[in-house]
Amino acid sequence: MKHTRGLSLLEAVFALFVLLSAFLVVINLFHSGLGHSARLEKQQMAALVADRYLEQMRLWSETRTGTTYNYETLAAVYGARSESIQDYTEFAVSTQVSPITLGSACSHFEMPTPPLPLVNATTNFPMGSRQLPASNGSAQSVHLTITWDNNSHRIDLQTYLCRPIPNPRALNPIVITPQAATPYVVGSGALLPHGDTGAGLNLTATAFDIDGQAIPDVFFEWDVLALQGNGTMVQSRDGSLANVTNLVQLNGSPHFTGGNISVVVGATIHGRKVLGTFGPIELEP
Repeated sequence: MKHTRGLSLLEAVFALFVLLSAFLVVINLFHSGLGHSARLEKQQMAALVADRYLEQMRLWSETRTGTTYNYETLAAVYGARSESIQDYTEFAVSTQVSPITLGSACSHFEMPTPPLPLVNATTNFPMGSRQLPASNGSAQSVHLTITWDNNSHRIDLQTYLCRPIPNPRALNPIVITPQAATPYVVGSGALLPHGDTGAGLNLTATAFDIDGQAIPDVFFEWDVLALQGNGTMVQSRDGSLANVTNLVQLNGSPHFTGGNISVVVGATIHGRKVLGTFGPIELEP
């Protein structure tokens, strides 16, 4: 005769304990999963809010107030700003804006400056020593912080906003003017005297947009147009300044040509090549 043995009370209690423990573990895992999903959802929402806020900043900076882009006052408005987000009041945003300097890697501007043609030449012309031309206001660094849950969570974003590029005006997009230290009036009959790059004619180039406003941080390239004479042109790294003299090298020796020349300066603005000219410049023989 076969007998079966049932569970003892102790075994039943132990089995029930194991089942309850497993059930509690499942509940805890489920609760942790819900909490993780909620945190992940808020992080994703914070990223979307930050992206929308940055887009609003960019659109605002590209909007004009009169003839000036709001970009020019970006640091003043958003430099140290803290506020809650409309429609998402559980999030708070703070911004910091600071200008940065961008260097140009253009090999043409980085070419070594040739030696001055006169052995005893002295110059105070701001050439620098192989430093890259730089734009000091064309971009600004934006640091944005989004916080939520009483500042217990946060995300930080770093990006750059660039100055809107205006269209150059159709008539005289680049104007060349002599510096006050070396005045020269075209057509006055005055002759450009002999001199090295420290005593020649210093010229300044300025580009203008369709509203007649000066365009900052433009890199220029200068050249001499030989007419009845010739000359030597030296420019600063960004090309905003240039110096022209009637001194040239012939067979390794300095020579003053006399006659007259013109100078031309070019720049690429918003994908368009624009030019400016100055002259003729009468040279002392």
